[in-house]
Amino acid sequence: MARPLRGESRVSHVIVAEDDQEMRQLVAEVLRKDGHEVEEADDGGRLLVKLAQSFERDPTLSLIDVVVSDLRMPICNGLELLEQLAEARWDVPFLLVTAFADPVIRRRAEGLGAEVLDKPLSPDDLLAAVKRLARRRRRVS
Repeated sequence: MARPLRGESRVSHVIVAEDDQEMRQLVAEVLRKDGHEVEEADDGGRLLVKLAQSFERDPTLSLIDVVVSDLRMPICNGLELLEQLAEARWDVPFLLVTAFADPVIRRRAEGLGAEVLDKPLSPDDLLAAVKRLARRRRRVS
């Protein structure tokens, strides 16, 4: 399927990174039912590999529109992922999902450019955040 140019109305490409299989599948299903193209990663390391692949063609422009990531995951947690993205100067909208967002974690994540949603997730809140981040992505691309 050919992807329309950035800025045109199109499906958003989202990666969902979550180590809990049931939660990952639930989030992915909600996004797919809303028309998003979804890839899944079961830990932070796999997410980093997918992101690196998305930046292969152009190190300043990812093929991924939004990352939805859990905070606590094996190999690389959500904050570490955000720090690595900032360090590599990879610009991709990031939604951090957590049941453990104390004010310090929240400020750190937001300081690194992420939005933060608390678990348990409302499908409406998830979809609104992903759409907002995808729109922001299209405006700057």
